[in-house]
Amino acid sequence: MKNTINPNPLKRKRDRDFMNVCRRIIRNNDGPLRAADVAVAAAREPAPEFYVSFGQACKKLGDLRRRGPAAIGKRNVAMYLDINSRVEELQRKRGCSLSDGIAIVLAEGKAPRFYLTEKSAVFLYSILRSRSRKERQATHRHRPLPRQGK
Repeated sequence: MKNTINPNPLKRKRDRDFMNVCRRIIRNNDGPLRAADVAVAAAREPAPEFYVSFGQACKKLGDLRRRGPAAIGKRNVAMYLDINSRVEELQRKRGCSLSDGIAIVLAEGKAPRFYLTEKSAVFLYSILRSRSRKERQATHRHRPLPRQGK
């Protein structure tokens, strides 16, 4: 992951939401915290959404249902399993199609966590803190007054 602004709007939103959860954890804690502890705690908190596109979710859930968890790989398998279980529940209760179920689950949001490993959470938090610090410095930098004529 480069220390640049992520061009993917879902990941930008995830980053913003993750940082907001980190800030909330810091605000609600009385004592000193290590950055790693903040990041790991934030990664375990519920996320406002799943941060996956409808098309990607359809593809991954189709693969999951046809060939099992190994078909979608290790990365984010837990997220797709959670989405799938919610979709299956909707299909049982409402009799909706796979694509309608996915659309409902993604629209409702409320993921149980951010689906980041501890290592990824710590790395992401350090990148976001660094970026935030640089942005603050850029906007609060002292600018010299214009020179007056001699």
